[in-house]
Amino acid sequence: MTKIKGAQIVLCCGWGRWLGIIGAVFTLAGGLLSCGSAAQMPEVGAQAPDFTLPTTAGAEVTLSQLRGVPVVLYLWTTWCQYCIEELGYLALVAGEKGGQLTVVAVNIGEEAAEVKRIAGEGGINLIIALDEDGKLCSAYGTRYLPATFFIDSRGIIQNSRVGAFYSRESLLAEVDSFLAR
Repeated sequence: MTKIKGAQIVLCCGWGRWLGIIGAVFTLAGGLLSCGSAAQMPEVGAQAPDFTLPTTAGAEVTLSQLRGVPVVLYLWTTWCQYCIEELGYLALVAGEKGGQLTVVAVNIGEEAAEVKRIAGEGGINLIIALDEDGKLCSAYGTRYLPATFFIDSRGIIQNSRVGAFYSRESLLAEVDSFLAR
């Protein structure tokens, strides 16, 4: 028996029960990284759903107006540490690749002030956009964040990934493969 501030807590459970509790906590935490969408993600080879969103720089970005240049579409949040790390990798890759591609990093469900505090206004090849109501997240059928879509110059999805790239090198390898197609 363990005492915590006068209350008695009996630790009588076996390891199996504790593992079940820990598993439930991780399942709930995974749901927190969810957009809550029930729609299907668009398949590789499909036309990317078009959108127009405000940016942190005070403009708007429309996917169809970016045709002619490959686009890396990145869906993220400020409270996801992996998202923030990958956003840094995306900024580096966008800078390294110059005018070869455009990165559109779409924040899901947060206010512009918080997004600007974390990510700034982007730049020439890195656009920070805002999906405050989650409609883009739903249109792309994204259930978990971060999610990355590689869209060619014709607006066709060439690849997608749910989950973070854990290094600049792994992201750069994927981008190089994408641009070589």
